Amino acid sequence: MDIQTVLRNMLSHHETKISGQLSFKPGQIFYGTVQKLFPNQHAEIQVGAHKMMAKLEVPLVSGNGYWLQVTSGEVETRLKLLTSGTDSVLKDNGTQVLLKQLSLPDDKKNQVLARFLMNEQIPLSKEEMRRASQFLKQTGDIDGALNTIKLMKEKQMPMNEEVFRSLMTVGKESSTNQLIQSLQTALTSESEISSSGKEILTLLNSWQKESLTQRGHQLFREILQATGEQSAPAQKMIMQSLLQKLNISSGSIDQRIIELAIQKLGLYAKFMQSGTEVVHFPNELQSFVQSLSVAEKEAIQQLVATAEKQYKGEAALQQLKQSLQRTGLFYEGEIFQERSRDILESLKPLLVKYVQETSSTAVNGSRDNAEQLLMRFNGQQLLSFENGPVQQILYEIPIQLGKYQTELTMQWEGKRTSDGQIDPDFCRIIFYLELEHLKETVVEMQVQNRVVTVNIINESPGIKSIAESLVPTLKTGLEQMKYQLSAVHFKQPETNIKQPTKKGYYQSQHSYTGVDIRI
Repeated sequence: MDIQTVLRNMLSHHETKISGQLSFKPGQIFYGTVQKLFPNQHAEIQVGAHKMMAKLEVPLVSGNGYWLQVTSGEVETRLKLLTSGTDSVLKDNGTQVLLKQLSLPDDKKNQVLARFLMNEQIPLSKEEMRRASQFLKQTGDIDGALNTIKLMKEKQMPMNEEVFRSLMTVGKESSTNQLIQSLQTALTSESEISSSGKEILTLLNSWQKESLTQRGHQLFREILQATGEQSAPAQKMIMQSLLQKLNISSGSIDQRIIELAIQKLGLYAKFMQSGTEVVHFPNELQSFVQSLSVAEKEAIQQLVATAEKQYKGEAALQQLKQSLQRTGLFYEGEIFQERSRDILESLKPLLVKYVQETSSTAVNGSRDNAEQLLMRFNGQQLLSFENGPVQQILYEIPIQLGKYQTELTMQWEGKRTSDGQIDPDFCRIIFYLELEHLKETVVEMQVQNRVVTVNIINESPGIKSIAESLVPTLKTGLEQMKYQLSAVHFKQPETNIKQPTKKGYYQSQHSYTGVDIRI
């Protein structure tokens, strides 16, 4: 199970459902089967799982399938015949006639598009079919493109290139973190960079620097603690030597020197964990590292390991909040709610500005990276929607868990409260996360009247025995927030699933009480 596969499944495994009475707009084209004939050229037409009454311009044969176009839908639905087909041969001929009437090339991709619309009973206007044809020409992922077109129509999204490309980008192999790193590398290598490009680079560099500073703070606190009276004499001597080599003398409270020491410790920890040789360290680190004794290097390694173990829930929560704010995924909502104080300090609005200011014809690798990242953000928002009283929100944010860089994909589903927020008493939250040692992990949390059930899906055989000791802590933490833990279930991923019956990870028609996770 790949985290990117989860996002692709959100596009490919959904069902087209039309709630209530089936209705069409004039000009739309669809494939339907005549079920019953009535006087005055009226007929019952089967479209997918739905039936509709319509008046036909010409007599048709009961039981046959036809390409039909809506000519009027105000008082009663009126249909005209475009082409017909009753078996596989005639259906292929029917798609050829249809493409000719729409002035579309009779090539392989357009034939696949016509057959897909016929099998899925998806109604599109002539202009929408032409646009869908253009979409297929832009990509080699035909299956992904067809499912994206289906989703766009199902969710009544505009049939335009921006929406299509955004949804397609969500399903690509590159993760958000990979796109951010590619953008940072491209901007750094640019000989001439615009003002907005400089702002993006400054933001990304400061984001990275914050992570290093947090690590440096942890190490610095550990060093100071190890110089205390309770430490062993030998350890205390090593730590005092480290402080001296960081230019911090006993009793020194020079804030600037301390900040430089923290930055140096964080940077050193990063390069040490990456396995980089000393000769490739930055200049500001080489002299420091070369001055360290074997005992001092071993001491820092132990301190790094200790600091990683002390990375707890509060620190993780704070990092999640910072990452979500820095990405600026929901900055449009912040503008709408007039909470725009920190908007320009987040990534998404800066990407919008950069793409607008940079010519699309320019030979500029960073613009392409910025556009890909922006479309990925937009695609995640498009996959967040309302379904009656139920609201679903999806987003992916890059996070660093200790030394391990990964992404957290979160899917929220629940009833909306009067102020438009998801009801915290009745909701469902799914975390998709790849961890350094446990690898791919899915955590599903269902909340019913503030009673919480947790399902943890991971293929590691010993995860249950390791994690069960943490359940009492989880229960206590939830009780402090007025929630009650019902149960924690550990499950293995399901691998032998027949694709035709698979509903996938994400169902657009789930209510907040539904459960259907398959891996």
